[in-house]
Amino acid sequence: EAGWMHMQWNGSAIETLLAAHYAWFLPIYHAYPRAVHRADAARPFVLHRHGGLYLDEDVECFREASAFLAGAIAPGGGPDADAGGLHTRLGPPTVILTSSGQGPELALNGMVASAPTHPLWAELFEVLKERAPHAVAHPDDVGVASGPGAISEALARLAAPGAVKLAPGGKGKASFGVGRKVPANSEARSRS
Repeated sequence: EAGWMHMQWNGSAIETLLAAHYAWFLPIYHAYPRAVHRADAARPFVLHRHGGLYLDEDVECFREASAFLAGAIAPGGGPDADAGGLHTRLGPPTVILTSSGQGPELALNGMVASAPTHPLWAELFEVLKERAPHAVAHPDDVGVASGPGAISEALARLAAPGAVKLAPGGKGKASFGVGRKVPANSEARSRS
């Protein structure tokens, strides 16, 4: 989308971010038994520090991101309204998550928009710390330890839930008809 900066976060960039700003989390990050734990756990730190729109690699967009951000971009905002980044244009709510379609209690983390320093991320940091032993003891239970179960718990603890918008989603969909999950071996994925 025109006017947006694309950033891809790899393991090295995440470790640099954590070491510089969240060093207390590095031992937990390194103890995660699977890469998917580390990827899920890294996401809130990037969004807390920088804000922005996060998309999993397996999300294929069919429309501009503004469809996902509908209702959350402050008046006069838009992807090219200023050079200050998404966080200068987000109005309340300042975090947008997708719902699993299984009720509002399960928020997905594959497509997220956020202003930097949003209090949801501080809640999620606490949940990640608490659930780290679970990740080590039950490495296949990623959703509870660092994925949708963890972010849903943080959302439940948030003192200002109106600062978060749960967008409709569902099985195999991203949100708002913006995109869809793409199988790793698909032809569409190989075009990107």
